[in-house]
Amino acid sequence: MKQSTTILIALAVMLTPVVASAEAPIAPEAITLDENVAAPNDAPVAIKARRHLRAGTILRRTDIIIGDSESAQAAARDIIGMEVKRTIYADKTIMPEDISPPTAIKRNAIVTIEFKKGPLLITTEARVLEPGSVGESVRVMNLSSKVILTAIVVSSSKVRTR
Repeated sequence: MKQSTTILIALAVMLTPVVASAEAPIAPEAITLDENVAAPNDAPVAIKARRHLRAGTILRRTDIIIGDSESAQAAARDIIGMEVKRTIYADKTIMPEDISPPTAIKRNAIVTIEFKKGPLLITTEARVLEPGSVGESVRVMNLSSKVILTAIVVSSSKVRTR
């Protein structure tokens, strides 16, 4: 019994965390700045809605309130022309998840689907099964064969398969 008590005490001592603290003055020449760390005044740029923006609205310069800083102007250039995904109320910050590239093809639209391999080009009509922006993959149904394919949006009237 004495041996088991000794082992428990030894385990308790080994598992107890030890915290040590020492304060030493830091010489100014020992401090270096990393260029990759943002300065406190480089806060994220807030761009706000000037008016109530409904889902599907394409953002124009007149729809947003931007600051005078260079970074605010650059951020505004990036979001102008984007499509609002969900309602944004006036004077609310526009978040990245609230916008997306504009929808080029809407669901149920009839488009030309093309398949190109070398000199061979095959085209037919298809129905779009989900909306998509240029460059995105969408599902389409070939109207002749009723086969569902995945295609890349090329324009508002054309998709391309691989």
